[in-house]
Amino acid sequence: MKEFVLQNNVQGNSLGITNYAWSKANSAVDTRSNEWGRFLLLGIESLIIYGVFKFLLDLHPARTVHLKITYPLIALVFCLAWWVFAFLPSKSYLRRGFSFKEGISFSNLWGPLLLHGSMVGLILSALRLPIGYYPFFIQSYLGIIVLLIVARGIYQVSYQKGLQLASGKFVVVSSGIYSQELVNKLTRKWGESKFAGSFDHLVDPNKDFEEEFQKFREYCIEHQIQHIFISLPAHQQEQVEAISHFAGQCFIRCLILPNSGYIWPEQKNICYVGDLVVCDQWLHPLQNKFNTILKRIFDIVFSLMVIVFIFSWLIPIIALAVKLSSPGPIFFVQHRPGKRNKAFKCLKFRTMRVNNQSEVQATFKDPRVTAVGQFLRKTSLDELPQFFNVLVGDMSIVGPRPNMVSQLEYYSKLIPEYPLRHAVAPGITGYAQVKGYRGETRELYLMQKRVDFDLAYIRKWNFWFDIKIIFLTVKNMIVGEKFAY
Repeated sequence: MKEFVLQNNVQGNSLGITNYAWSKANSAVDTRSNEWGRFLLLGIESLIIYGVFKFLLDLHPARTVHLKITYPLIALVFCLAWWVFAFLPSKSYLRRGFSFKEGISFSNLWGPLLLHGSMVGLILSALRLPIGYYPFFIQSYLGIIVLLIVARGIYQVSYQKGLQLASGKFVVVSSGIYSQELVNKLTRKWGESKFAGSFDHLVDPNKDFEEEFQKFREYCIEHQIQHIFISLPAHQQEQVEAISHFAGQCFIRCLILPNSGYIWPEQKNICYVGDLVVCDQWLHPLQNKFNTILKRIFDIVFSLMVIVFIFSWLIPIIALAVKLSSPGPIFFVQHRPGKRNKAFKCLKFRTMRVNNQSEVQATFKDPRVTAVGQFLRKTSLDELPQFFNVLVGDMSIVGPRPNMVSQLEYYSKLIPEYPLRHAVAPGITGYAQVKGYRGETRELYLMQKRVDFDLAYIRKWNFWFDIKIIFLTVKNMIVGEKFAY
């Protein structure tokens, strides 16, 4: 695995605000993403200016061929002028971690707009355009102002990457003389009411780590801590990994700051919390509010379509078949661990004869499975009632499949990453399933592969990835699946 090491020329500096590690981390992240992000924003704003002017100029009929040719050129000049007035006077052009208020301040927005408007006025006077053109340019600026504010708002929200620390409590695990400096910096940013404690003693060499760590775990669970900031030197890397593992199992965000030689694998997510550069151990797209809302809207629309257009005629047929196959209820209801391990009632068409072994996984040629149940399992039609689970928000169309409570308890001890699959809502279908990993898990490696695919799905999520998995699921339903029993 390719890695880079943050070196430190000040021994014992755990916070890194004034050390070489801090400047190297800021430089690396800023160069790779932040500069490109700000140039992208500037490009989008320039396109907005060009598009608005071009659109409104086209609405007003030109009286000569000369003006028709000149219109696009005028709009292009206005576009390039924004680069001059917005970017060149500013040394940083919306520095990293800027607030929305800074984005619409006089120096960043209104000043450049005033200069730009003055230049446009001079050009209009030089061209001696008819007085009827001036209202179009006033409308242009009103539209541009609105669109620029919206663009900067979206950029600022996206740049913060959905950390939303204001919504939850945080603790600090640090050591050295800079521990209090880190606490002060965080409390100034998010308020003392969100700060739940500093745990310098957790890594005190004069105290037993296991005993202190147990107290720390109990404290975090009892006080519903949502964020753990860690800034420790390299020789305490084992403690960092232990805290990170605990945080992952409890769905607490673990945010590691640069320090004395601590190794950051390149695949880890480096981002900003305000103006602090941190390594987020478990940053994924579905922590972003926009992505969450998009996925939820799709879930509601898709599940409603299935319920209205498919359930309305298919459910009576399947219900009758299940009822005739063996005595018992039509639906099988079982508590399953959902998002953040919250239990919910998972619905399925009953595919087995009534028995008292509901927590036992189905096996190949399982005598409990009825003939109708075997067909339903082979075609995944037994999962159809779960669209009601999706509609009420317990599940999603696509996500890690909800395993049994007994499996959560068992595999969490054997596979350290297993609880992380519960960071998102479980799905009717999933990435692991379309890759062929479903059915029995007699060998541990089979569950490990499922977990690997589930975590890959969470890390790589995007809307079109969900669509792809849905199409692959439909394909598997038509041709049948080898391990669906």
